[in-house]
Amino acid sequence: MQRYFWLTVISILTLLAGTVSRADDSVCAPLVSGVRFTCPVGWQVVDEDHPRPKSITLGNFPRNPDRSQSEVTPAGKSTISIFPMPDLYRDMEEWIIATQHMAHTPFEDHQETKESFLNKSEGRISARCFTSQSRPLTVGDRSCLFTIGNVPLMIELHHTRDATGIAALEALVGQMIESARPASLPSRKK
Repeated sequence: MQRYFWLTVISILTLLAGTVSRADDSVCAPLVSGVRFTCPVGWQVVDEDHPRPKSITLGNFPRNPDRSQSEVTPAGKSTISIFPMPDLYRDMEEWIIATQHMAHTPFEDHQETKESFLNKSEGRISARCFTSQSRPLTVGDRSCLFTIGNVPLMIELHHTRDATGIAALEALVGQMIESARPASLPSRKK
């Protein structure tokens, strides 16, 4: 009888632990430069600048608290980073030109597109996107630069060589742009 009691207790605790982790997935809403984003389902924050986040990196894998994100991206997994425009650029065009020069692979390998997204808080917004060409057994990326509430931002997807569903991964960049919204500031009491 006691054996069944402990099996029941363990089963209940396992169910509760599963419920808690699913609830935690739904609250992943990183904030970058006053703009709130909604994480894709199954993604979580795996790296952030401290003490005040300037950029945040999401991953479709568990965070390893002992190492930096760049050391722990598992094979077949991906990251999405959200960056504010660095202070050294005067405008979005300057940032785009600098981004072209700093690309990890030759920029000729990237296709540039001007895309439009229907953002839930801002309406229709435009973005300049750069997507690496599809090649087997290579690392790929997709970056989009855009503005939400007068805040210039970049979302950058990186996938590893063994990642599958590349088109679905690339679509996540657009979904994040569409879900971005200026964060409301708490009211101050006088």
